[in-house]
Amino acid sequence: MPVTNSIRRLMRGRFRSPKPVPVRTRCAVGRRIEQLEDRLAPAATPLIPLQASDTILVATPNTGQGNTRIAMKPDGSEFVAVWQDVAGGGAGGGSDLGIFAQRFDANWKPAGGVIQVNTTTADTQDAPAVGMDASGNFVVAWQSFSKPGSFFVPSVFAQRFDSAGNKLGGEFHVPSAAVGTNNERNPAVGVNASGEFVIAWNNGGATTGNVFAREYNSITSGTVVSGASDVQISTYAGPGGSGADEIDPSVAVNTNGGFVVAWESFGQDTGAQTGFGIYFRQFGAGGTSPGSETQANVTTAGDQLAPSVAVDGSGNIVITWYSQNVDAANFGVVQRRFDSTGAATTTETLVNPPTNNNQQFPRISMNAAGAYVIAWDGQDPSGTGQNVYAQRYDSSGTAVGSEIVINSGPGGGQSLSNATPAIDSAGDFVVGYEGGTSPRTPTTARSPPPRPCSSRRPPRRATRTPGRCPSG
Repeated sequence: MPVTNSIRRLMRGRFRSPKPVPVRTRCAVGRRIEQLEDRLAPAATPLIPLQASDTILVATPNTGQGNTRIAMKPDGSEFVAVWQDVAGGGAGGGSDLGIFAQRFDANWKPAGGVIQVNTTTADTQDAPAVGMDASGNFVVAWQSFSKPGSFFVPSVFAQRFDSAGNKLGGEFHVPSAAVGTNNERNPAVGVNASGEFVIAWNNGGATTGNVFAREYNSITSGTVVSGASDVQISTYAGPGGSGADEIDPSVAVNTNGGFVVAWESFGQDTGAQTGFGIYFRQFGAGGTSPGSETQANVTTAGDQLAPSVAVDGSGNIVITWYSQNVDAANFGVVQRRFDSTGAATTTETLVNPPTNNNQQFPRISMNAAGAYVIAWDGQDPSGTGQNVYAQRYDSSGTAVGSEIVINSGPGGGQSLSNATPAIDSAGDFVVGYEGGTSPRTPTTARSPPPRPCSSRRPPRRATRTPGRCPSG
């Protein structure tokens, strides 16, 4: 079944008129952009109803597409979408995954053609992450299984691009260790407006793993500023010294080049092998002046999974994740806010409305003023399919309006996943996602199925919600 990767735009008004402007639709092929416009005049007006025609396809639908990610300039004038696709086939007879990107201009039209990000095409390249600076330069990171004989030992690579989509230098191995030696997985990218960027990942085998990062002074130069060695982010040795299991990092870079990384840590919040908790740590520019590891989650029963972190222009932090036992008997999306020192300013709060259906895999995007949006995947009310949802917040953390169903059309029977938002300085935002139009489990959106799943934690951690492997 072909997979459709989609992007929907949500616009806040400029306080000029309570009248909605017409929804603009641009047609392409395959993937799609969907627009939603919300006018916030002095008195907020209702959302304009979404139409199925608010859709732009940006690449040919394909069974191998997945792991959609987007990044946007702070002023909202352009953004880039990246994804994995079997069209990048190499030694595997056309069945191997590659990484692709499509830029969009100020008129929300595709700018240029689809870009193949990876240069190496042997074997699988998957799990992309992307960040963009204020000039439109962007950087993409992914995990590669390209070293001969090392299919189960991936390495993290990256490629820089200028604002016109031209490659800056070649693809490069991010960690300082030799390619194919450290089981480098789940890359995450954070970029600030000046172009300083951080790539985080986790090293990990069957029983051990820690989170690491490297910082670069700009996308245009690509010079490492965090030193010759990788910055070790997590330090926990595992329950009773049984071995670290710290994975799935998310990273955000503040205006002065400092950064914050959040991740999952097995057993650290309870001191026993009973589930994952969420931790984060702050660093100064170049990985200097590290803060202490801080527990984000309050709930410790069951698993707390898939953190996503964002930081505003003052250094305030918001982390979202999905949690067991906070929303009826299933998984729900929660968030927690912290000030620039890392001190909690709220307890964890539920993002999605209470429901008996699983809500999971949230991601957050925040602008410099502190307004933010959280998007996530969730079972639809019928329980027969999967929707993509979003919730907006102002800089105080107060919800703006109610939960938004991002995908057009009825949710029943659809299988939608990998919601990922990007917000600009005016509060306009886009949400990318992927899915088909017939019932199926999300794992069928991965091709070949064992490869993306092999990048996740070992099978012994059976408490993660069933159905699919989340993306890094």
